[in-house]
Amino acid sequence: MQTINEDNSTDFLNFTVGDVESDPATLVVTATSSNPALVPLSNIVLGGTGANRTVKLSPATNQNGSATITLSVSDGNKTASTQFGLVVSPVNDPPTISNIATQSVAGGTSTGPIAFTVADLESASSSLTVQASSSNQLLVSDENIVLGGSGANRTITITPKPGTAGTVIVTVAVSDGALSNSTSFTLLVNSSTTRTVAYTKTTLITIPDVGAASPYPSTINISGVSGNISNLTVTLMNLSHTWSRDLDGRVSSRSFGGMSVDRTLFAADKTLRAVVEHGLEVEFRLAHIDIGRIERGLRHEREAAIVEAVGMVDELRATRRYSVDQLVDGLARHIDDERIVDAAHGVPGSSLVTAMSRNGVRFGIRLSGTGEQWFEAPSPVVGGLYFPSYGPEHAAPDMGDSSITETAGLGGFAMATAPAIVQFVGGTPQDAVANTREMRHITLGRNNAFTLPAMNFSGTPAGIDARRVLDTNITPIINTGIAHKEAGVGQIGAGITRAPLECFTQAIIALASRAGVGMPGSIRSTLS
Repeated sequence: MQTINEDNSTDFLNFTVGDVESDPATLVVTATSSNPALVPLSNIVLGGTGANRTVKLSPATNQNGSATITLSVSDGNKTASTQFGLVVSPVNDPPTISNIATQSVAGGTSTGPIAFTVADLESASSSLTVQASSSNQLLVSDENIVLGGSGANRTITITPKPGTAGTVIVTVAVSDGALSNSTSFTLLVNSSTTRTVAYTKTTLITIPDVGAASPYPSTINISGVSGNISNLTVTLMNLSHTWSRDLDGRVSSRSFGGMSVDRTLFAADKTLRAVVEHGLEVEFRLAHIDIGRIERGLRHEREAAIVEAVGMVDELRATRRYSVDQLVDGLARHIDDERIVDAAHGVPGSSLVTAMSRNGVRFGIRLSGTGEQWFEAPSPVVGGLYFPSYGPEHAAPDMGDSSITETAGLGGFAMATAPAIVQFVGGTPQDAVANTREMRHITLGRNNAFTLPAMNFSGTPAGIDARRVLDTNITPIINTGIAHKEAGVGQIGAGITRAPLECFTQAIIALASRAGVGMPGSIRSTLS
């Protein structure tokens, strides 16, 4: 008889086998369980060699009870067997409690009931006790936390003290009388009153045609504001510049968390408007490139000056830079701007891909003919080479905005002419040529501004056509760095991945809907 506790395994148990006529090494040992729910056959491990054999038993998770284990040995003609018992003693498991997302509420008002669940393997949910506590009694006292609900479905209602603002951590614990478990969540308490505060700095900022503004940066000090800021307006007074219509803006604040801004240029009054989102750190960058729209296949070249102005709460600065946008076969050559193919955007009915990007969670594309709508799918993993001491288990899904280069016929589309990159991301020169040649099947033309010596100086495949992607089932190839899944570690390798087919399926369905036609047959076959 063997006795173990729930969720444990036996040691390797020794036994011997023998046969008068046969070599013990030729004997076959098998095992069965009288209670497969407790001890599944897959959890019985036989080992050893010759006459000396072993067996190890691992009961199913959270199961207890008894089972009879039968060991049988056969020489191919006759069989002998023996049995022994296994008793798995029950063990109390701690209760569980679901996570609660970050909540926000104004001081002096109630959150309303926030739902969560509790459970226990051995006890009825109704017998579990729940308690809650606050990390900041000045904001939220424990007396102002009310627990409700019954059974597995419970609630928590929180009322911060009037006139307060700040952040508090609320911990909710569940107990079965012997063991406990807990979860914590953040409660953002906003000021219950709103007001508008204005700050003015009269120091002149000079913005030259080329180079940094003076002073650079220019600081605006903000003080005397508490709680969360919901709206922010930065106004450039008496703005005068040769290319004022081309000014871009970015707003951020080290004092009050990050800000996200609607993607519009400066208004007629030269006012940049922003919405503050507590705890985020995002910035926006806009570009006014007056080079018009183009149809697929239309060749148009024109010089455009780009002005980048950066307005900040802590810093107000502006710089100007020049570049030449040459639109070749309907594509922009301006490769240092994330809006590289925007000149081809907005053509009705066009299935040309004008943007691809990914953030480590989602991968998105945008079509010329579907406006500002993005079509998303889970971000893919990257196959490639890793730096020493790193491997696939350390990698995050694909992220970054460098896939805009593939949109214009560079990156993975031009690998045939980049043997050094091939060595870095893995593969052979033959693979690189094959990848570039494959991309010709899903593109609308060649970008003759970037020629490939290894392919008789032909232009790189350019202009991804979402319809061709679905027709051929070939997705765009992307060469990319591999980032560590933990923030702050950085790059741990490089490799190749592909854009998800699901993005193109969604995009063509939307394009067909805009045109008022049925679902194309290529999509029907893709979805079937």
